[in-house]
Amino acid sequence: MNTIADLREAIRRCTPPNHRDRIFARIFQALRIAVNGELDILQQFLAKFIDFFSS
Repeated sequence: MNTIADLREAIRRCTPPNHRDRIFARIFQALRIAVNGELDILQQFLAKFIDFFSS
């Protein structure tokens, strides 16, 4: 796979049509979260949040 189109086609081939939109949304959301490091940012925020309210 080299492009988004390749990924979309692979997903399309192995998913039922009635669930495809939701599956596409979840996969691309997961990719966005990973690429943007959103879980790391959330973890840092929560650590600061807990520290703030613990003191």
